[in-house]
Amino acid sequence: MKIPRDISTARLVRMLKSIGYNDERHRGTHIRLLRAGNPPHAITLFNGDPISIPALRAILVAAAEAKYWPVDVVLDLL
Repeated sequence: MKIPRDISTARLVRMLKSIGYNDERHRGTHIRLLRAGNPPHAITLFNGDPISIPALRAILVAAAEAKYWPVDVVLDLL
C-alpha cells in the first residue's frame, strides 16, 4: 500500500466525512470525528499540514477497520 505524501488535513476530513464520519468537536489543534453506528467509532487527528505518514496510515487503517473494508478501498477514496 503506497500512501500519498501530499494529503492535507482538509482533504482527509472530506474523505472521512464521505464515508460517514461527522465533526464531533474542534479543540485547539485537534479535530475529533465520530461515525455513528454499532459500535460508534471516533478518530482524532491533528489539524495541521502536512499530516505525518505514520499518523495518516493509522487513521486510514482505523477507518477501514471500522467499516470492515480493506485499507486499499479507503486509500482509493483519497
